[in-house]
Amino acid sequence: MIQIFKARKVLRSRLDIIEEAVSEHKKGNLEKSEDLYRKAISIFPRNTKLYYLIGTNLVKQNKNDEAIFFLNQGLRLSPKDIEILDALGVALLKKGESGDGIEKLRKALDLEPNNPKILFNIGKAYLEVSNYTSAETCFVRLIKIQPNNFKIINNYAIALINNNKDKIAIQLIKDKINKLGPNEDAYKLLIEALINLELFQDSLNFSILGNKKWPKNNEILLFLATSYHKLKNRTEAKEEYLKLLKRDKNNHSYLNKYANFLYEIGQWKEAEKWALKLYKLDPNSVVALTNLGRIRQQRGDLELALKFYHKAIQENPDYADAHNNLGNLYLYIDKVNESIKYFDQAIKLKPKNLGFKFNRSLAKLTLGEIGDSWRDHKLRFKKKNPNPSKDWECKEWNGEKLNNKKIILWGEQGLGDEIIHARCIKKVSEISEKCIVETSPRLKELFQRSFPKASIIGMQDHPSQKIKDKSFDFHASCLDINCYFYKSPEDINSSKYLKADLKKTVKLRKKYIKLSNGRPLIGISWSSSNTTHAHFKSTNLIIWKKIIENKKFQFINLQYGDTKDELKSFEAETNLKIITDKNINPSGDLDDFAAQVAAMDLVITISNTTAHMAGALGVPIWNILPTGPGRLWYWFLSGKTSPWYKSMRLFRHNYNEGWQNVIDEICTLLNKDLSVMEQSAKKRNSDLE
Repeated sequence: MIQIFKARKVLRSRLDIIEEAVSEHKKGNLEKSEDLYRKAISIFPRNTKLYYLIGTNLVKQNKNDEAIFFLNQGLRLSPKDIEILDALGVALLKKGESGDGIEKLRKALDLEPNNPKILFNIGKAYLEVSNYTSAETCFVRLIKIQPNNFKIINNYAIALINNNKDKIAIQLIKDKINKLGPNEDAYKLLIEALINLELFQDSLNFSILGNKKWPKNNEILLFLATSYHKLKNRTEAKEEYLKLLKRDKNNHSYLNKYANFLYEIGQWKEAEKWALKLYKLDPNSVVALTNLGRIRQQRGDLELALKFYHKAIQENPDYADAHNNLGNLYLYIDKVNESIKYFDQAIKLKPKNLGFKFNRSLAKLTLGEIGDSWRDHKLRFKKKNPNPSKDWECKEWNGEKLNNKKIILWGEQGLGDEIIHARCIKKVSEISEKCIVETSPRLKELFQRSFPKASIIGMQDHPSQKIKDKSFDFHASCLDINCYFYKSPEDINSSKYLKADLKKTVKLRKKYIKLSNGRPLIGISWSSSNTTHAHFKSTNLIIWKKIIENKKFQFINLQYGDTKDELKSFEAETNLKIITDKNINPSGDLDDFAAQVAAMDLVITISNTTAHMAGALGVPIWNILPTGPGRLWYWFLSGKTSPWYKSMRLFRHNYNEGWQNVIDEICTLLNKDLSVMEQSAKKRNSDLE
């Protein structure tokens, strides 16, 4: 009896070790509980529960190798133990052995298909290895079991977002928030999905609400800054970014995003200051190196930009953004084949990145490969949300035949782009059953006169009911249709296609002839308002002094925007007078401006709306182009004539040589062509009488 009592006492003391180990484990005293588990295992080597407990303990301490050892020991004792299989799967995943980890979790799930814990762990495992479809399947099953568990809802939303099902994720989270109340992680996912869909006003609204409820949450504050940024609320965006940097001045992500924000709004000097802060914190950061490369590139220092990009690739050869930016730089300096090589590498590293494919299409278009590139060029709409400004019912055109179809064409980008790609309207309106063109209201009157078979309507914030008609077969950008028609530069019909108001043109020419004493009229435009490329292709008026000094011609101001101060300064410095017609506003309705351009004998301009207007009207035009930076793809790489406009002559300016060579060439040609221009002007003038 005494021996039985002693045995029971010994057993009780040994069981107390297990109870103490579990108690310490629950309290978070992991090292102490680990020692107790080891003692317990030495006493009860066939107790599978102990192997599970010490395994989960060791996983929490990131001692994954030891955890795997003990869990495998337990699995040998009980091969179908669900808890051990689950814990072993988690340990293997934490060690980075995702294949084996998922295999163990699958075995556990086969044994108990509706176990919420195992389903959750395997769903998380699929998220970690970017198998979002399988993750989504797991969380769909889980949400049926536990529909009100925000941890499950949020991970399900992550899978949906990564499967490009942002709209479903948004609706799911909104419904659950309405039913269960606010949840911090759910708010973050909701705002992220709204930003992904470029629904920036909605993301702003939820960011404001989230920031009020959780004011210390930096992720929500970052979303707030991003939403303001994307909505072009610069002051508010700057304020929120700086709040983040005040909270954590050395945060790499915040420094990078703020530098990007400043870069996008054209404050390149300030952007460089913040990018350099990140670079000093981490000189090998590929993000910092790539950012500095972009800024140096935009500021015209292409050699230093090149060094930054190459160093980024040296640090991380798999950093796709650096390859993409290097491709852009080589495109800038006209090494187009080299640029395509880097775009190809970026796409190889990130095959789903539509922006990289779009950039490569620009390089191929620059080489004149129009027919092979226009489809990838369409990706400019699909990089985030296809055609966010279009809510038409009809299908987006993708290369289908247009004969006897009803189609809506629409302009995009700048006015110059609308004009150059309006060339397609005549052909489309002739072969289709019905053609409506949505364009800038400033071009409406001019386009309607030029394309009488099409119905021209002005762009509105809320599209006209005319183009919401479900009976249309397609809607398409004029740019895409234009590229579809012309497979290569040799295919382009360079004839004029816009028609100015003849009465207005005659009236204006008579007016200018009186002021010029019959001298040939030369319209000039020297600047561009394009925020991205303006500083590469624009000039200052004073650079044109040598041209305007030629008294054989009368120079007319065709420059849009506020030029009063620059003209006043130019005239005071040079004593040269340029005619500015105060009754014509190039920044207003373009029908009057078209008549003014048509009244000229010659237009000399940089690459801007004036250049496209003159070319489309068939007015003789000398177009000064930058080579590389600022040279848009449709001017191609070389040549003195444009395949788009028969009346256009191209003067290519190299970005690192200055403008003087081009100015000298134009002065020489003006003197050379003087007699021909005088005779042509004289004939035009006599025809007016």
